[in-house]
Amino acid sequence: LSTPQKIGDYMLENFTYELHVFIKQNPYELFLSKKGDCGEFAKFGVLVANYHNYETYQIRIFYKGIFWKHRIAVYVEKGGMSFTDNGHYFNNCDNWFNTFKEIIDFNCNGLPDNLILEKYIVYDYWDDIIETGYNN
Repeated sequence: LSTPQKIGDYMLENFTYELHVFIKQNPYELFLSKKGDCGEFAKFGVLVANYHNYETYQIRIFYKGIFWKHRIAVYVEKGGMSFTDNGHYFNNCDNWFNTFKEIIDFNCNGLPDNLILEKYIVYDYWDDIIETGYNN
């Protein structure tokens, strides 16, 4: 699991998405149970990539009028930024992403009509807020 793409491939092949509303597993618990939600997948990806010396972030995505939020993991690689969304690895077809906003725009493109981006918050590895953006 030494690269973000390998981490994403591992999550896709070994983990099953399961919504956890009231319990949150740490990355080790997810590794053991093999079932988790987007936040748990993102934390796992960030932890493992950080261990391999990647600069990592998480983005929490808020939708208008909906209680549920979404979380993705972001990785700084040699070509730019990439991300995993529930295990799916994206690097914009090897063109890479240069900003968090580009990742949000790509990730939110083609959402169902009931999911309208309200805002996003970017967290560093230590869960400190480093950027907040709003749908304009």
